[in-house]
Amino acid sequence: SEFITMSVDKIDLEALRVVEPIDEIIDLEQFKINPNDKLIEPVPILSVKERYNYISLMNEGNISLVQGAAKSRKTTLLKSIWEAIITGENNKLISNYNRRKIAVFDTEQSKYYCQKAVMVIKSMTGVDIDYFKIVGTSNTLKMKIVEKYLELNPDVGFITLDNIVHFVTDFNNQAEATNIIQWEQGLVDKYNTHICNVLHENSSGESTKAKGHLGTLLVNACDTIIRIEKDKSDKSKSIVSPKEMRGLEFNPFHLEMDMQGIPYLSDIPEDYNKKITRY
Repeated sequence: SEFITMSVDKIDLEALRVVEPIDEIIDLEQFKINPNDKLIEPVPILSVKERYNYISLMNEGNISLVQGAAKSRKTTLLKSIWEAIITGENNKLISNYNRRKIAVFDTEQSKYYCQKAVMVIKSMTGVDIDYFKIVGTSNTLKMKIVEKYLELNPDVGFITLDNIVHFVTDFNNQAEATNIIQWEQGLVDKYNTHICNVLHENSSGESTKAKGHLGTLLVNACDTIIRIEKDKSDKSKSIVSPKEMRGLEFNPFHLEMDMQGIPYLSDIPEDYNKKITRY
């Protein structure tokens, strides 16, 4: 798209500025739920393949969270998620979603690793995804870049913010955390897309809590919270599990990757931990 070739410093920030009305007239009817309206279920984007059925994982018009400790392979899991949405299926994930275009906004990695991720996804899917390196830009500019992209690409049904902590100055500031989540909720409502957030867990002790007030509020707001951790029995693998789900929970599964960084998802055998302990 046109925006992909634009550099950050060429974006017209003034044109993106939102002006609040001075005397806004509130129409309560636009917020009121009518019980007589037809009940429309959310459009599923991605599901986990279980033995006998599919467990819905992410839906259109919602937000989700992938959390885990540093180096737990969160980005590797995301590659599998992106692959399934673009191609329709992999070993554990399936998607019948008709909006296959996705976008990634990376706030942590250098250009080298961002480009490497794009190349891996292309080798997995044959598609050049829209991947943006927004490291070092201000929080306000990060938000404006995401908004501008969605404005220019209404066909995008799934975006990833990796890592959402860099959209705020202080992840323990409740006002900032509230504002960023309200911003996301406004975007998914306006553009009917899905926002998948990535966030580290607190590093102290054995805590599995997502980082700070931001993590607490995200957990409350998200329909799906996925946790990934390294398998204590085999550090070459990670375990992907449901931390919080509004619907049915899927069974935990394994994530591995080869020397080229290609991820592979597989079921965890029932006797897996016993076999590892025995040997």
